[in-house]
Amino acid sequence: MLAGKATLSFPYATNWFDPGATATDATGATVTVTIAGDTVDTAQTQGTYTLTYNATDNFGNVALQVTRQVNIVGVIDIDPDGNNQLDQLSWTDDWILQTSTDLKTRTDVPDAQSPFTIPPLTEAKRFWSLRPSL
Repeated sequence: MLAGKATLSFPYATNWFDPGATATDATGATVTVTIAGDTVDTAQTQGTYTLTYNATDNFGNVALQVTRQVNIVGVIDIDPDGNNQLDQLSWTDDWILQTSTDLKTRTDVPDAQSPFTIPPLTEAKRFWSLRPSL
């Protein structure tokens, strides 16, 4: 079973991490999952990569192979309205906007839609970030 979505998007030049997959046999014991396919390289190339996940239990029973598509794209735009001010963020699917006042504790902004207009600064400095939606 895939952990996370079957299709994920990550921005170019960020750290890619694989949420992985899990498998159990008929007795409920955990089975090792092997990963094959493309090498996901976010530092060098934008594109689409395919990973395959396979598992075989101690009795030779083979699990149904599952795949994940990983899209590496340059999609985060900090000035989508082109006014040369950091007043909007824009992103594609598979991302969730987060906010923080201390860069340690981040809170999702669950209903935020792209493009997002950054509200005027209030009493506290506020930081904005995006995280993958898994």
